Amino acid sequence: MSKELVFGDGTREIPTAPFYVLSNDKFMSNWGHAKNRVNTIVLPCRSYDEALAVQRYAKSRSDQSRVRIVGNKPTLRRGVLYSVVQSYEDYSAWYEYSPEVQSKGEEVQS
Repeated sequence: MSKELVFGDGTREIPTAPFYVLSNDKFMSNWGHAKNRVNTIVLPCRSYDEALAVQRYAKSRSDQSRVRIVGNKPTLRRGVLYSVVQSYEDYSAWYEYSPEVQSKGEEVQS
């Protein structure tokens, strides 16, 4: 197993946010760039309520496991491929029911 820390999207940083939802992607783990690794999606959230909405969505998906909310920037571990969400638009369905989107009356494009 490689000792380097790997980010699936080519970045080397996790953006700063008040909360994060972390979710292990069972479908994307153990193949491709995540060969012999767990693929963990890092979803930055603007509030705890948004994190709850994102967590609820992630838990509803059969391809996600170990879904959790953390209040600190995630500690990186070896043997994990991190897919860091850099844009809310890239994962719009994950954020669709967040209070931030609902209160602005935004329509999230899927």
